[in-house]
Amino acid sequence: MKKRTWWIVLLVICQLVSLSGMAGVHYYTKWYGKDIILQTEPVDPQDLFYGDYVYLNYTISTVPYSKWEGTERITFREKVYVLLRKQGNEYEVKKVVRDKPNASSEEVVLRAKAMENGDGTLRLEYGLERLYVKEGTGKAIEEQAGRLKVHVKVSRWHQFIEGTE
Repeated sequence: MKKRTWWIVLLVICQLVSLSGMAGVHYYTKWYGKDIILQTEPVDPQDLFYGDYVYLNYTISTVPYSKWEGTERITFREKVYVLLRKQGNEYEVKKVVRDKPNASSEEVVLRAKAMENGDGTLRLEYGLERLYVKEGTGKAIEEQAGRLKVHVKVSRWHQFIEGTE
């Protein structure tokens, strides 16, 4: 075979491996990820141009600054780790740290971006806030906000997939 043909074959193999890896990570998380339940709080989405979606606010999204265990103040949208512990059927924030903490079997670690609210609380964004839903169901789900619970599967490397209850 010509040298050019080998490069094309190598390129195709690399693309297949990377696509299989992305799909594999998703399915691994779905099958083996730890299942946690998060309570939502009502929020009214302000942008109607994204199609059917619901913007969710979680009880773990706003926490007292006392949960921060860093020695320095948090910078705007700083990447942090949030240690969640099981409280009943749901999870709540135990602490917020810069470096990945060790978690027990009853705890889960999520990555988030943190911001100070200026009122003694931290705002944490996990990437779980925007939930895309089936066409025509967004308004009904919005009306359930506050009573809606979200099931999240979390992998060991803190990747997640979500669904609603």
